[in-house]
Amino acid sequence: MYRYFIQPQLNKFTKSLFGYEFLIRKFDDQHWILPEDFNAILVDVQAVLLQQTAGKLALKISSVSFNLNRTQFINPEMADALAKVQLALYPVRLIVEVTEEPTDKGISKAQVAAEVSYYDQHGIQISLDDVGSGNNTLANVESFLPLVHEIKFAMQNFRREGRAARSQNS
Repeated sequence: MYRYFIQPQLNKFTKSLFGYEFLIRKFDDQHWILPEDFNAILVDVQAVLLQQTAGKLALKISSVSFNLNRTQFINPEMADALAKVQLALYPVRLIVEVTEEPTDKGISKAQVAAEVSYYDQHGIQISLDDVGSGNNTLANVESFLPLVHEIKFAMQNFRREGRAARSQNS
């Protein structure tokens, strides 16, 4: 069994809630855990959970963010399911945060770029998640920058480099 847990997204300047990031978890052995293989989660399961959870919050927020690895992101079945969810949830905006996983090797930049266009045509925004971590370096994602709506950097990278205080003031 899967479930989305929600993490509030706040506007630092207005101190207001504008959305939630949905984090999927699997119930296993009496605990909610991070799934080992996100690709094993059926598309229909994710789409239904996303629509049910976001539907309950729709009057309170303007956007819902959730992660897809690159394998899930380029899956046409996933893209079609999310287009239907976006239509059902409008005016709430879906934001797909594209992550990277070791299982994503072999997926070309061209495949990702082609899928970005499809999502964009269906009103779904794209965010690049954890830029600066793993292979998600600026050099590896730079060609996507004109295509996406947002990039997210992991704060732990700034902390490790001693730049956390400076980045929080920006």
